[in-house]
Amino acid sequence: MYYDKPLARWVPWGPPALSSDGKAYAYVDGVQNSSRVHVVDVATKRDTVLVDGGVWSLVGLAPEGVYLLKIEFLPESPAFGTLVLGHGLWTVPLTGGAPEQLTSDNRSWTLGLGAAWGGGSTVNIAGGPNNIIRFDLATRQSTVWFARDTRAYVLGTDDLGTPLIISDGADDELWIVPTPESKVEIWSGPTNGSRPWAPVAFEGGTIWLSSANTAHTWNVFRYTGPGLEVMATFTDHPVTVAGPCA
Repeated sequence: MYYDKPLARWVPWGPPALSSDGKAYAYVDGVQNSSRVHVVDVATKRDTVLVDGGVWSLVGLAPEGVYLLKIEFLPESPAFGTLVLGHGLWTVPLTGGAPEQLTSDNRSWTLGLGAAWGGGSTVNIAGGPNNIIRFDLATRQSTVWFARDTRAYVLGTDDLGTPLIISDGADDELWIVPTPESKVEIWSGPTNGSRPWAPVAFEGGTIWLSSANTAHTWNVFRYTGPGLEVMATFTDHPVTVAGPCA
């Protein structure tokens, strides 16, 4: 569950599935050979199916439409189980209609303000390095935004569209990257320890982050500058950030 601050209630999905004004959220349901893409009005609880058919994974909800990753379930392997292969970034208008393909790749995608962020291959199980690209939703132009010869992920974007990126190399590093030339490292730590992770929540200049850990310890982090603070630690059950404070 995610706390929808504009409407002061809890909803099943958070950003990027939740609209920026908190009035609607999107989700996908279905099976491995067919799925449906829904948009729900939070106030009225009206559930509208925009796409019925195809195999989709939700990337996010924007004012102009729903963004999707077209996927394919690969045969199960003894080592990795069932892998999901991406087939590009797609969009469908909120008024409905046929999905439109925007990219041809097997990257994972994260939606931000005015842009989608392309990470590593959806089947990159071995952990090879990848860059992060910014795909402008208006111009449909791609820009390499972050490249450090490491495995990298976009955890989320703030109200200005600035990505929060974690880089997995000899150590884990957390970066705020306003432009490709002006990245700021705000944390680093060992790969086998507790590290900041999604879900995240942005509240003005404050960032709240969940954690990932190989041990049964879960932290809640806060960033206000210049470094991360551990605000809470749990050892008896998993805990994640569920939204900005009321």
